[in-house]
Amino acid sequence: MSTTFPGGAGTPFENYGTAHGRFAVENSSEHFTLADADTISAFAGAHGLAGLHYWSYDRDVDCAPGPASSTCNSLGGAGTYGFLARFIAAAPH
Repeated sequence: MSTTFPGGAGTPFENYGTAHGRFAVENSSEHFTLADADTISAFAGAHGLAGLHYWSYDRDVDCAPGPASSTCNSLGGAGTYGFLARFIAAAPH
């Protein structure tokens, strides 16, 4: 990537962002958790990523744990806008 984005040593993370969502996926053993949000936020902050995004704002509400849902996070216990709160808390101020 350094040849694509010359001018700095190593990987130019400031040219990249990341997006996350799908709190519960079709395979209910795979979940994107609050701990995952913390890990990704820490990485983004430490490496100066250009953006950290998540989707589905409208699904960032609790419902009973289970398979993926089109209306909630399917985790239970994350809280209403729990993922949004974690990403905001980790953002540079």
